[in-house]
Amino acid sequence: MIVYLYGLRARGGPIRYIGKADDFQRRFFEHKKRARRGMKLPIYDWWRSMAEDPEIIPLVLVDHDHWQDAERSLIAAMRDYGARLLNVATGGEGGDFMQLKGQPLSREHRRRISIGMKNSPKRFRPHLSRLNLERNTTEKGKAIWTEERRKALSAKMRGSGNPFYGRKHSISTRNRIASAMRERHAHG
Repeated sequence: MIVYLYGLRARGGPIRYIGKADDFQRRFFEHKKRARRGMKLPIYDWWRSMAEDPEIIPLVLVDHDHWQDAERSLIAAMRDYGARLLNVATGGEGGDFMQLKGQPLSREHRRRISIGMKNSPKRFRPHLSRLNLERNTTEKGKAIWTEERRKALSAKMRGSGNPFYGRKHSISTRNRIASAMRERHAHG
């Protein structure tokens, strides 16, 4: 299978990003959607700063089995040439996310997720920003909630502080919850 390495650039401008795509149109709209949703990466900050959408251009056709090396080489060559690329990584990391499904994450992947979460807007990590109370640990190192923390969370989640406040589950959702509870209690 053949895939494309593509470049993103302002209309008529220099290439600012290099990536891999099986389908140009789909990949372009994925980038566009992430930029509109406010994703915090240099490419999307650049995208949002422009009056019109950038253009996507094919650069190289490569075999699917070797695209990571080709992308790394192309990014390195462009940077050596003086291109001001917005790629955060050196290349070869993105793309086939579906291959990860069902597989344990590597230590490096977990580290990158951690860094991304630390740099993400607080609205995406309310558990880190709303309650900054200390956690105790048991002998096994498992995190437990102190009584003080439980009370603070309980008070915060009452009334309009509860995200589900004023809403009701649909009948089908109530039936699913009831069924799950019956199943849980039946198996003890």
